[in-house]
Amino acid sequence: MVEVYTDGSKSLGGVGSGIAIFENNQLSHQLTYRLAGECSNNQAEQLAIVKALEKLQDFQHLQGQQRSAAVHTDSKITLDTIANSKNHQHLVEQIRGVRRLEKDNWSNHFTWVKAHDNMGNETADQLAKKAASRRDGETAYSRIPKSALVKVMQKKVNYSDNKNGMFQPKGKQQNHSFQT
Repeated sequence: MVEVYTDGSKSLGGVGSGIAIFENNQLSHQLTYRLAGECSNNQAEQLAIVKALEKLQDFQHLQGQQRSAAVHTDSKITLDTIANSKNHQHLVEQIRGVRRLEKDNWSNHFTWVKAHDNMGNETADQLAKKAASRRDGETAYSRIPKSALVKVMQKKVNYSDNKNGMFQPKGKQQNHSFQT
């Protein structure tokens, strides 16, 4: 069985995903991916799973019962999001697509692990932090969540969301009276 540990990290330094893959209890692959700075930690967690599943497709050296993988994450939110059939976020759909490794005779399952509770998760955590702090290289993912775009818009134009769901400049009041 292949043990895959995934993690995401977001800090002031950036956003990154880390993956640690163990074969026969030996660390065989360490993967890091940098995301655009506006991406969320949840996106980093999800991208780590996408990239891990894509990497499993390259494991041609494994046959039969060896084609079994446990994908471990410390993100309950990510596991809940994947399980929610009403959620169609881009990365979630990618996980569902790549998850169909069954056609290549893979048996996969997802598990939640407590953060910093074992060597696999700790390795993935360090890799994610390393990716987040990296300033060079390719950005593996740059789709910015809508919530980040709204925050950017609010900061740039100094607007706030009022009770009616409308944006208006801070400090200005809407005048609803009319002169006749």
